[in-house]
Amino acid sequence: MFNWIKGFFSKIINGLKEFFIAAFPVARQIILLALKDVALNAVTIMNSKNLTNEEKRSAVFKEIKDYSMIKGINARDSLINALIEITVLSLKKYL
Repeated sequence: MFNWIKGFFSKIINGLKEFFIAAFPVARQIILLALKDVALNAVTIMNSKNLTNEEKRSAVFKEIKDYSMIKGINARDSLINALIEITVLSLKKYL
């Protein structure tokens, strides 16, 4: 009987593990979509400022991080940095 219960819970755990593995990339995409407008606005504004690239990046990072905290979005620093890079590259492509 215990083998049956153990097998049953093992299948549930494996199913949940597969679900979370599939869901995390989707969660990252949702976070990126929620923050993309903020990133675009911040990068556009900072682009016209007379600052070093590092100062611009730092200011944009802070703006996105502050916005995400206010909105209750749990965005990792690495995700925000990637969003900044994607936004900068996108703007360079069209400028």
